[in-house]
Amino acid sequence: MLLYSEPAVCASRMRETDAEGTVLVAAIVGTDGLPTGTDVLIPYMRSFDLAAIRATNQLRFKPATFNGIAVPVRIFVEFTFLNDRGTALPVIMQRGNPMVPPVAINTIWVAYPKKARKNRQRGTVVISLVVTQEGLPAEVKLIRSVGKELDESAMRAVKRMRFKPASMNNKPVPAHVTIDVSFLLYY
Repeated sequence: MLLYSEPAVCASRMRETDAEGTVLVAAIVGTDGLPTGTDVLIPYMRSFDLAAIRATNQLRFKPATFNGIAVPVRIFVEFTFLNDRGTALPVIMQRGNPMVPPVAINTIWVAYPKKARKNRQRGTVVISLVVTQEGLPAEVKLIRSVGKELDESAMRAVKRMRFKPASMNNKPVPAHVTIDVSFLLYY
């Protein structure tokens, strides 16, 4: 049960864009009633996405229970921004997953650069991207760096990936994805 909410408020300069769109956010409501792990499932524009994340993190809930014990639950929150209004009220979506996530349809070989292997560099590069309605990677961003050579190799590989796009109500929709690319040495 929702106890407290605030509207998503974007920067004043974004109100002048006369843009309309919806952001869908997912989060886990913990046993304390506080959202964690907030992530954008369907992005709109970066500033609107950030406003939706901030507003979701301000939500307060009565914790869910199962057999009298508090349990974490996943929630989906939708924010619809209309024209020149820089605010959007949160709408908690019905239980269940309203979106079928994207699925990679090809496997990409990631090159382990010679220089990085020679220097025994290893680790996991984390990359964030939006899978478009056509199943192509867009807005590819480096989230966690390991080293220049490994980062570049991982980014090249992710940009070559193709996906079956996410869908909602049997219609393709853009979706946010985070990919971990691990570089390991066994000698």
